[in-house]
Formats: sequence, structure tokens, C-alpha cells
Amino acid sequence: MFILILSTLAVGALCNAQSTRTWVSGLGDDANPCSRTLPCKSFAAAVSKTTPAGEIDVLDSGSFGAVTITKSISIEAAGVIAGIQVSEGNAITVNAGSNDVVVLRGLTLEGLSQGSDGIEVLSAGAVHIEDCTVNNFASHGIESNTAGPTQMFVKDTVVRNECVGNGVFGIYSHPRTGGSSALTIDGVRIEHNGVGIRADDDSKVTIRNSIVSDSLAKGVISYSSASPTYITIESSVITSNAGSGVVSNGLQSSVVLSNVTITGNLRGLQSTAIGNILSFGNNRITGNVMNGSPTAKLAQT
Repeated sequence: MFILILSTLAVGALCNAQSTRTWVSGLGDDANPCSRTLPCKSFAAAVSKTTPAGEIDVLDSGSFGAVTITKSISIEAAGVIAGIQVSEGNAITVNAGSNDVVVLRGLTLEGLSQGSDGIEVLSAGAVHIEDCTVNNFASHGIESNTAGPTQMFVKDTVVRNECVGNGVFGIYSHPRTGGSSALTIDGVRIEHNGVGIRADDDSKVTIRNSIVSDSLAKGVISYSSASPTYITIESSVITSNAGSGVVSNGLQSSVVLSNVTITGNLRGLQSTAIGNILSFGNNRITGNVMNGSPTAKLAQT
């Protein structure tokens, strides 16, 4: 009897154990321990069986279900289709601790015109989104809606077809009261959304080496109602948006341009409510129906 009890406890401990590295497969089973030889089927199951600061790897192609992340973790895929397809709700929700770091790499998120957000960040220390595709969501592609200070890094990613209406944004930074968002966008294609990128109060956004094109409304919006908002755009192209290419709205809103091509939009630059658009004088603002002008020029030192 004593041996039987020990065996039962050992099996229970094994079932509840977490690993620093787990695995998912299109042919997996969530009853498995998420090991390489016995992978799980869903990201949600793998997250529950992975230690904080651990890693989930994708063995082969599949659709791995929506997931909420509440701790430091990496989800990694290379050379396979690591999909999340949703017809309601978010594909990925990040609601982690204030010092937690989340890495999402190589994922394909599909909203079917019905899912809410591709990725919504409610809380985290830092979120890294790399080599991902975010397609066809009804709310926003990537949304930073944080209650505390959060860093976000979006690199080598495609955000497209978030275009149900003008209030649908490819990437949207709008911290809640007491929050702030520092967002870096590098090597990203933001294509055919309602609005390409929007940043609201307490957002600092850097856009470099990226393309914002074919929005149903505006390309890039900096909006400030009560707190400063900063957007810096460098070595990027903003083109073929049905409204303005770049908008700065509000006295505490600032957009800084360096080596940016803005062409083929209804209007190149638009300052609203004394918004600031600052240029280093090395930009190409041409070929728009109305080009517009920066509100001030900055010296190159």
C-alpha cells in the first residue's frame, strides 16, 4: 500500500511538472507532457507546462489555438507554419508581470475578418514580435493597451488587411491611465489596414526601415489629448494611403521625419490642432494630391 501511494504521488508530480523547454506539433495531444517525443497540440497547453522564462518550440506545421500569456516565455517557430486562427477574440493576449519578457517569433496569425486582435498587450515588461504575419483581424493587428510601462519591439513582420473600417489599426499604441508604451518598429510592412499606425498619449514610437501603404484612411497618426506623444520615422516609405500619409494631432503631439519618402497619398503631411511635424530636411514629400509641409525644420548636426 505504501509503495502504491508513493507511485501515485510520483505520477501526479510528473503530470504537474513544468519544463524549461516544451514542444507543440500539428499531430500532438494536449494530454502529453509537451516533450519533444510527446508534444502538445496547443500553445495554451504548452504554456501551462513551461516554466517562467522557458521556451515553446514548434516541431511541424499546424494551427495551435489562441493563447493568453501571463509570464515570461518565448514561442519560437522556424521553417514551419505555426498558425493561430481565430473567428472571435484575440489570437494572442499578453497579460504578464511588469518585469516579464515575452518573445513571439515566426508565427502566422489569421483573424478571418472576425477575430478581435492579432496580438493585444495588456501588461508586460517587454514584448518582442519577430518574423510574424498578422492578417485580417476585425479590431487591430497589434495593440499595446498597457496599464504600466511596457517596451514593444516589432521586427521583420507583416501586418495587413486589418481593414474592416477606418477605426481599425494595423499597429495601435494607446496606454491606459498610468501606463506608457515605448514601441520600436523595424523592417515591418504595414499594408491595407484601416489606418496603418496610430499612437496616443504616453506613447513613444520609432519607425525605421518600414513601409506603410494602402490604408483605407491614414498612414501614420500621432494623437495627443492630455499627454505627450512622440513618433520618429526614419528611412521608411509611406505611400498610397487614401487619406494623409502622416498626421500630427494635438499640441503635445510630435512627429520627427528623417530620410522618409511620402508619396501617392491624398495628403502627404497634415498638422491638426497645432500638432508638430519636424523635418531634418532630407525627406521626399512629393506626388501626393496635396503634399503639405512640416511645421518646423531641424538642423542636422
